[in-house]
Amino acid sequence: MQAHSVLAIESRAGSPVRVVSAAGPLEDQKKFNQLVNSCAYMFYVNGGCRDGHAMDDWLEAEARVLCSEAQVPVGFIDLDDILEVKASVGDIRAEDLEVSVEPFRLTIRGDRGKSERAQSWAPIGEEPHPIFKILSLPVEVDPARTRAELAHGMLRVVLPKAAKARVPTKAA
Repeated sequence: MQAHSVLAIESRAGSPVRVVSAAGPLEDQKKFNQLVNSCAYMFYVNGGCRDGHAMDDWLEAEARVLCSEAQVPVGFIDLDDILEVKASVGDIRAEDLEVSVEPFRLTIRGDRGKSERAQSWAPIGEEPHPIFKILSLPVEVDPARTRAELAHGMLRVVLPKAAKARVPTKAA
């Protein structure tokens, strides 16, 4: 019988991610527009700063941000007193990622390209790689006690349930 060696790797704690209390759907729309604007500017730069293509750049940026939602796989773990969300966000720095929380909604946003450009992995004119994901939560959570951390491309958000967690009701 041959012995197998086992390599134990101690996982380090993740980097904290900024968690903000959302001001509602209008704030999400504002952040979405800021992300689209940033991406559109990158398309403008990549296109040689040519005038007359602002609408094309904006539409391309908007499509890129909207498509980013499908590129962020998410999983939920519903425990007694917390809801844990894990999202695969790829190669991004914690400071380039933001999580906003409302009682029934979680929004994740950031730009992977910003991290690449800041660390000189890509040229300044590199294509943007936005992250924008809005998740409806199955139970009410307490935004003030939410924690988020990023480790090895995996975002972990721990959302303590509200004191009297209730399930959202459907409007008739």
